[in-house]
This record gives sequence, C-alpha cells and structure tokens, in this order.
Amino acid sequence: MSEEDSVPMLSHRAQRMQLAMADLVAREQEQHGAESAANALRRTVAASIRLREVAKVEAQARETGLEPDGMRPRDRTAGSQARTALRTAATKLRDPHNDVGGLVTTRSLVEAIESAEAIASRRSTAIEDAFVSYVRDHQPSGLTDVVTDGLEPVSLAVRFMRLRNALSIDSGVHMQDVIDKMRDFNAALSEWDELQPELAEAQRRMEPAIKEFLRAVRTGVSWSFITPEIRAWLDQEGNGALFKVVRREEF
Repeated sequence: MSEEDSVPMLSHRAQRMQLAMADLVAREQEQHGAESAANALRRTVAASIRLREVAKVEAQARETGLEPDGMRPRDRTAGSQARTALRTAATKLRDPHNDVGGLVTTRSLVEAIESAEAIASRRSTAIEDAFVSYVRDHQPSGLTDVVTDGLEPVSLAVRFMRLRNALSIDSGVHMQDVIDKMRDFNAALSEWDELQPELAEAQRRMEPAIKEFLRAVRTGVSWSFITPEIRAWLDQEGNGALFKVVRREEF
C-alpha cells in the first residue's frame, strides 16, 4: 500500500467503526458499556472527520507544489495496526452477544483511536510546516528593502505595500487555511515580479538624495541630514505629513 493511501484507508476503517458503534449506542443505551462506547464513538467520529480532512488537504497541497514530509515508518506501522483493530472492533460490535464494555476498552482499540488522533495531528503539522518552508524559500530577496515612500504614482506605492504585506508571512497558518493562503501567496508573488520593471522606473525617477533619506529615516536621522533639497521635498504636496521631529534625550 502506498504512503498516500495510508491516511484515507485509516479514515475508511474509522468510518466503518463509527457506523457500527453508532448503531450499538442506539441499541445499548441501558447497558453497562454504553457510556464507554459513547466516548469511544465520539473520539472515533472526531478522528475520522479529521483524517478525511487531512487527506483531502494534503492531496490538494501536493497539487499546488507543497511537499509535506512523508509519513514516518512508525506511523505507517501504527496506521496499519489501527486499521486492523478498528475493523475487528467494528465486526465484533455488530454481534449483540459480545460484551460492549470489554470491546470498547480493549488495549488494541484504545491504541487504534489514539493512533488515528496522533497521525491526524502529525500530518496536519507536516502540511503547515511545508507551507512555512515554501514561503521562506520563495519570498523575494530584499523584500523589506524596497522603499515605497515617495514612489510615483501613489497607486504604485500602495500596490507594493499591499504585496509586501502579503508576501511577508512570518508565522504559520492553520491546516484548513493552507490551500487558500498558498494561492494568495503565489498570486502576490506573480504580481510582485510583474511590477519590478515599473518599480525600477519609478525609483530611477526619484532623486538619489531623496531615496537615501527615505531609506535612512526608517531608523531615524540627525537634523543635519535635512538638507535644503530634502526640506524642499518634504514641503511639497504634503510629503512631510508622515514625518515628525523627535528630540533625543541626552544623559
């Protein structure tokens, strides 16, 4: 069985057990094992839903270019054992003569449910980590070095600020959001690349002294940096509206 089939198969087995146990709980509410069965059912349902969701997202993620780490050998083994345990339990639970409490609390079944939960969690993390790695490997170099202040037209500066925010992802996302975030990131990356010639032309039109001022002022500049040329630019069309003078305390 291929690695890609492991999670969907485990999900299928969990789903079969879910149906069998749902029927059991409905018929055996007064039995001693009903509470344990209900708890096992709840966890099985949750794990089954999670496994199906993870399998779907992982398949979509690989289609978009993400490469989540492969399933660990230990998880493949645990998944195989879990499928067997869930299949066996589902079959036995259909027999009304079998002891409910004993079946739903057997070590093999408990471990099967725990394995399904753990595998779903680890595969989810693998997908999220793959997205973080993709963003790190594909972010444009010098992304934060682009000075948008003073760019003309202003609409170009606005577009670059928006794209820079979209491409400056520095934290992970939830597995459920990975596909949408991947599409948004790649769309922003394409637009960023397409705008580079327009950016270069806009920067060429900017006076070197103004460009240097806008780069340096990010961390603060001394008053002597404000040359007549810089002052004239600040006074034009409200260019200085976003700046303020700060007095540095001396100790």
